[in-house]
Amino acid sequence: MTTAIVSRADRDAVREDFSVRKGEFIGFEGHRILCACADRTEAALRTAEALDAGSHDVALVFSGKDTPSGEAEAFAEALRTRHPRTEVILTDGGQPVYDYIIALC
Repeated sequence: MTTAIVSRADRDAVREDFSVRKGEFIGFEGHRILCACADRTEAALRTAEALDAGSHDVALVFSGKDTPSGEAEAFAEALRTRHPRTEVILTDGGQPVYDYIIALC
């Protein structure tokens, strides 16, 4: 199982091969940054791709309290379209800090 997080950066930073600006959305696994971009959904998609979501049977997606439900549904549908062999399960996790938690099994 692999788990990644998408969250908004609270400050500018340079880490590994990424330059992150305050307010951008970053995808990370543990301490490893997988992507940084201005759009939350794009960050989530890039994060899932970096973890090779299509090679997993199930993608559990927990949306955060600040993620609009329509946006979360669109992200889940994009994952389903890109990876039809992976079952995508979307749940409103309501977590306060993370926009998405993505668990791949």
